[in-house]
Amino acid sequence: MVDNTIYLRSNGLGQLLTVGKTYVVLGLMSWLPHSFLLTVTDTGTGHWLPIELFDLVHPELPTGWSAAVSRNVPKLWTGDPTVRVTIGFAEMVSNPSYYEDLLDGKEEAISSFGREFRKQSLVEEVREQLEGYAENRLTANEVSDWAIERIEFLTVDLMDESMLPLVDVISEMTGFASDGDVDRDSLEKAIQRIV
Repeated sequence: MVDNTIYLRSNGLGQLLTVGKTYVVLGLMSWLPHSFLLTVTDTGTGHWLPIELFDLVHPELPTGWSAAVSRNVPKLWTGDPTVRVTIGFAEMVSNPSYYEDLLDGKEEAISSFGREFRKQSLVEEVREQLEGYAENRLTANEVSDWAIERIEFLTVDLMDESMLPLVDVISEMTGFASDGDVDRDSLEKAIQRIV
């Protein structure tokens, strides 16, 4: 099964993280030799945190993510020039100042961060529903009811074009109850379309 979201399990950090809890990764930046992950913490806000605080659970990169290498970027803590590697969604990778913009609370950076978080969270919900059905933990009616609730919740202002394949899969899931038995191949194809 394909998993297109990076997940981490926390080793803990004060009030920001819960030991053993799984967090969605929304980006990675590395000023060699230091690496930081962008995630939503227990406070509900995005934070760049040292990679050493986490154990990698699922390492697959989400669809649409890319990487950029920048040379002669000043380290935040010393100002010395170094190489910076950025891995993440389009807005993060294409904007050399994204790291700083997010830390500074700039609206565009916060908005793109929020969109990516909603998308990756919804991908995980869909995956959980499809896997639950495939493993007989959820009935077709339960999956269909969940999908109907999600479709009603999704509004145009919460989405962007990259979420349309995901919305299509959720729309199909609304018919699970009336379609009867949905075979494993159909579930795999649905999951493949959202990755």
